[in-house]
Amino acid sequence: MNRRQFLTAALALGFLRRRAFAKRLSTPDGAENGMTLAQAASRPGLLYGSPLFPNDLPRTDYLNLFKTQISILTNTVYMSSTQPTREAWDLAGFDNVRTFAKTMNLTMRGHPLIWHQALPPWTHSISSPTEAKQVIHDRIVKIVSRFRGEFQSWDVVNEAVSSHATSADHLAHCVWSKQLGVEYLDYAFHVTHDTDPRALLTYNDYGSEDDSDKNQARRELIFDLLKGMLKRKVPVHAVGLQSHLTGGATFQTLPDWIKRLKSLKLHVFITELDVIDKSFPSDQHERDRWVAKTYCDFLQSALSTRRVEIALTWGLADPLSWLQTVQSAKRPDGLPPRPLPFGDHMEPTTVFYAMESAFLNAPRRV
Repeated sequence: MNRRQFLTAALALGFLRRRAFAKRLSTPDGAENGMTLAQAASRPGLLYGSPLFPNDLPRTDYLNLFKTQISILTNTVYMSSTQPTREAWDLAGFDNVRTFAKTMNLTMRGHPLIWHQALPPWTHSISSPTEAKQVIHDRIVKIVSRFRGEFQSWDVVNEAVSSHATSADHLAHCVWSKQLGVEYLDYAFHVTHDTDPRALLTYNDYGSEDDSDKNQARRELIFDLLKGMLKRKVPVHAVGLQSHLTGGATFQTLPDWIKRLKSLKLHVFITELDVIDKSFPSDQHERDRWVAKTYCDFLQSALSTRRVEIALTWGLADPLSWLQTVQSAKRPDGLPPRPLPFGDHMEPTTVFYAMESAFLNAPRRV
C-alpha cells in the first residue's frame, strides 16, 4: 500500500468512526457536543475563521456557527458595495458585521481595500495618476480610520498579479495599474499603514498552493512582487494564500513555498480555503471523502512548517458558499458543491472532521 492509498484508507476509516458520533450531535455549537474548530485550531496556536457577509446576518442558524466555531472573522468592504458612487458611501453592512464581531469578542481582519474587480462603474472614468491616488487615499482613510486599532490585519491589495500579463511587472490590467503601475500597491500600503500603524498589512493572492507547473510559475511572480515592495521599504507585513483548491491537487512543495515567504520576514495566512469538487464523483459520501482528503493533505502540508498563523475557510456552510454561483465551479452532474465544514442544515461534514484532525495533529506554531 503506497502513501496515497494509506491516507485514503485512514481517512475513510476515521470518517466511518465519526459518522456515529456526528449523528448524536443536535447542534455543532456547544462544548458539550465536542470540540469546535476554533478550539482545535488553538491547540497548535492557530486562529480559525471565516468571512461573514452582511447579507448573511439575518440567518440565525448560520450566526450560531460564528458564535462558537471561529476565533477570527473577515469583514468585507468590496468597493462596489461600499462606494457605489464617488460621493455616496454605504458602510452599514461593514458596521453591522463589526458590531457582531465585537459582541462575540472575535478578532477581525478586513478584505479587500484595493482590488481590480468589484469596482463600481464610476471608477472607469478615473483619468490621471493624481486622481487615482486621491481615490485610493480617500477610500482607505475613510474605511480604515473608522475602527482604527480594531483590525488584526487588512488585505490591502488583492490579486494584483496576472499570469497572463505582458507587462514587465506582471500586474493585472486595471484602472489602478493603468494610471500608477506598481506604485498603486506601494501607495495603498503606505496610506493604510499611516492610517492604522497597528494592523498587519497583507498582500492576498491565489494560485500558488499546489504542485502544478502553473502554480509554480505564479509563485515566482508573487515572490518577485513582494521582494520588490520590501526593497522599496513598503510596509507589507503578511501574505495571504487564498487556497481555493481543486481536485487532484498535491502539495508536496507547499512547505518550501511557505518557508520562502517567511524568508522575507512575512507573516503567512491561509485566507480563503475551500475545495472545488466538480471533478469528484456524484456519490455524496464518496465526494465528501475526497473533498475532506484534499483538506487533510493541504493542511497537513501547510501546518507542518509551523509558520502559518491563521486558517480561514471562505465561508462555513455549503449552502452559502460563493462556489454555489460560480460558473467555473459548476459540476457536470448539476449537483450543488459541498466545499465547507458545515452542511445544508449547519451540521458538521467530513470536512469538519478532516480539519479538526489536521489542527489537532499539527505541530505547535513557532
